[in-house]
Amino acid sequence: MKKLLIIFVYFFLSIEVHSFENLNGTNLICNGKYQTIGYQFLDEEKVIRHASSISENDYYKNSGFYVLTEKFIKLDVEGDIFSREILRQTLELFIGVHLNNSKVGECIFYDGDLNEYFEKLHN
Repeated sequence: MKKLLIIFVYFFLSIEVHSFENLNGTNLICNGKYQTIGYQFLDEEKVIRHASSISENDYYKNSGFYVLTEKFIKLDVEGDIFSREILRQTLELFIGVHLNNSKVGECIFYDGDLNEYFEKLHN
C-alpha cells in the first residue's frame, strides 16, 4: 500500500502544468506581494487583466493580447511598461525590469467569474 501511494504521488508530481495548448475561456489569478492580478483569456489571442492593489483601495481592468510559447504565456496588456510572462510549467508571473525578469507572484487556475472575484476583493 505504501509503494502504491509513493507511485501515485510521484506520478502526480511528474505531470507538467504546461501541457495546455489553448487558454481560450481560461482564467488565472496571480497573487503577489503588492497586487492580486487576474487574467481572463477570451480567445486564442485576447486577454483582459484585472488588478487590485493589496495596500491601496484601487482596481483597474485593461485589455491586451497574449502569445503561448513553449515555455511562457507572453502578455502584452494596455498600460504595461515592462513585459510580463507566466512560466507555463510553474505558473509563476514574471515582470521584465531592464534586462532581468523579476518574479512577482504565483498564479492558479480559477473557474469562477473574475469580474465577481475582483468586485468582492475590491469592496
